[in-house]
Amino acid sequence: MLQAFAFGKVGVVVGDIYFLDPDPHPGQEGPEHGVRVELRAFDRGELKSSIYSAVPISVGKPFWRVDLLEAVDGKPGSFNRTHHHPKFTPKWDPTPRVFLRELSQDPLGWLAGQLADLPGILDRAEAPPDTADPADAGSLKEMAPAIVAVTSMMLDKVRAGELGQAPDDDAADSIRNGWLLSPGGATPRTPRGASDRKRSYRTRGYRRHLQRETSPSPGARPIAGGPTVPPVSPGRGTLLPPGARLIACGRGVIAGQTCRAGGTGRRRSP
Repeated sequence: MLQAFAFGKVGVVVGDIYFLDPDPHPGQEGPEHGVRVELRAFDRGELKSSIYSAVPISVGKPFWRVDLLEAVDGKPGSFNRTHHHPKFTPKWDPTPRVFLRELSQDPLGWLAGQLADLPGILDRAEAPPDTADPADAGSLKEMAPAIVAVTSMMLDKVRAGELGQAPDDDAADSIRNGWLLSPGGATPRTPRGASDRKRSYRTRGYRRHLQRETSPSPGARPIAGGPTVPPVSPGRGTLLPPGARLIACGRGVIAGQTCRAGGTGRRRSP
């Protein structure tokens, strides 16, 4: 299901989603489902025919995403996977998940507060000043209660098993099912066992970069011999344990068992 609220130049889309991440954060393994809310660019095209013809409407560039998600096998109402993405890359990929205590404690209230501050959303998204029409902020704030009500309705349907469900064929390492899919409604997925994506995550205030042996980063060179150990991204001058094999050394130079430069892994973007 998808519901859209269009204003002058921006609008909000709300849809259900079932998601299985092939490279989850620690503690975020397993499928999750819920409701996705996105602030998007809206545009109206030229009439195709006469003055009576329908107006083409396009939903374009994303600026902000809120995922009100829960673990499928968890307690309904836990919002234990709920997060937001403050901005997107030029290729429309979201920046890393941001988890906030106030968002998890009162998702709908938090969402309502954010929708009342369009300038703040666009500022955090680093969007151009002319992204929104001057009247869009007021219109979005006025419609915020309706958007929150639709979001709440979809959450109820997800928990009732009517929305946000797994596809019939769920034999995959990654699944994204819902209205907001690729063209034609095909479910983007990675066949089970075929994922070799890089992954990096933040742990206790610092970043670790993990990379599978089958997909080394530029400049990396494995050290032969010894048992395989979990991939590491050592810091400057880090000495690896005996028998370990260096999987990634960023753009550094490997000298014996020592990485001469820190890893350069990027944060993950689910």
